[in-house]
Amino acid sequence: MKLGVMLGIVATLLVAREGRALPFDPAGHDWEGYADFVALARAQLGDAFVVTSSLSFDDVRAEDALILVHPERPLDVDSLSAFLSAGGRVVLLDDFGTGDRLLRRYGIQRVSTPTRPDEMLRNNPELAIAEPVGNHGLTLGVTRVVTNHASGVLDPSLTPLLEIAGQSDDRVVVAMLGVVARGAFVVVGDPSAFMNSMLRYPGNKRFDENLVAWSARGQGGQHSGKVYLACGSFAEEGSFASPHPPGFGEVARGARASGDFWGSQSLGTRGAHLVAAVLGLLVVVWIGSRAGRIYRIVEPRMTRPLPLFAQGGSAGRAAILGAPRANRAQAMLELGKALEEELTISLGLDRVPAHDTLLHEVELAGVLDRPSLDRLRALLSRIAHIDTMTRAGRVDALQRVRDTDVLAAAKVVQGVLERFTPRAHAGRAA
Repeated sequence: MKLGVMLGIVATLLVAREGRALPFDPAGHDWEGYADFVALARAQLGDAFVVTSSLSFDDVRAEDALILVHPERPLDVDSLSAFLSAGGRVVLLDDFGTGDRLLRRYGIQRVSTPTRPDEMLRNNPELAIAEPVGNHGLTLGVTRVVTNHASGVLDPSLTPLLEIAGQSDDRVVVAMLGVVARGAFVVVGDPSAFMNSMLRYPGNKRFDENLVAWSARGQGGQHSGKVYLACGSFAEEGSFASPHPPGFGEVARGARASGDFWGSQSLGTRGAHLVAAVLGLLVVVWIGSRAGRIYRIVEPRMTRPLPLFAQGGSAGRAAILGAPRANRAQAMLELGKALEEELTISLGLDRVPAHDTLLHEVELAGVLDRPSLDRLRALLSRIAHIDTMTRAGRVDALQRVRDTDVLAAAKVVQGVLERFTPRAHAGRAA
């Protein structure tokens, strides 16, 4: 009996295999899986969001979008380029995968991120903090994104979305937007920023939601197609068929056919001379009208002053929020998000908690005195009320927020953050 039991155990051990989820697995619920990414996307798009391990270009339409995560096999660059030219959208989330071929097709280079980032999580340079650049819809509501062993991308002609600032005044872009004919693509040099463990950070989650929404928005702001997600070692089948310019042989054949037609329709000697004279006269008139024209000197674009609201970074964002006709409620919400994220990081919490929990943690830290804690509680309550009114579309309530309210809130935030430093509660976190 005992021998039978032992043999059963040995057989089980020999047959059993190691069960380890793969990184970026769409069904993986471990820390490096993509199950939360899929859940957020399906909450936005429903059945229009499709997870696939075999991408068939024969089935993909110009109205669709592709999200490619850390590809491990050589990409079909020709089909992807044709898809973009036809009006498709591509999101490439890749740091060290095989996306280089697609990047090289459009002149994009991989570069290293700053070795000493200006801001980082837990003093780890590999967890550098990226900030939005400009005011594109993809970065709407995004304050900061925590990266994870990211790779920078370089192409000055494309639109930067996120960048990591270094302590040596060096800045490296980690996410950018490009336009190809009627289509567009986004390149993010950090697929790890959207793993399950990283979506607990508000900036990462908001950027994820923006990427999915951007992918689903086709030409004219409408989208009737699907959004395909392919991760890791996904396969590619078929080829994308789209109208393309005729080759040299087709152009030559067309020119010869045109010559044969005009040769058969002879005008005669006098007719040919008349046509030549008319064409010559038209050329003389055209040259004369252009030669005497005085052109206004245009100031080069590089020397024109750039409006503050069009600049990237914090200055441009502040200019938009501080514009005379801007809704001051949005400025209050921005202050609230910044305060919540700073306190969350300073307290060493995994994610931004509810206001009651956050206030309890702040009180336990013992950094703020009672008056400061009361002011913080009142400010969070006011911001929560503004957020509720915003979601409910109560414009009348939002218009009551004045400049003095924003200045008073900023003063409270500044006072809290000046006194609430990571060093003040380092012992407690340890």
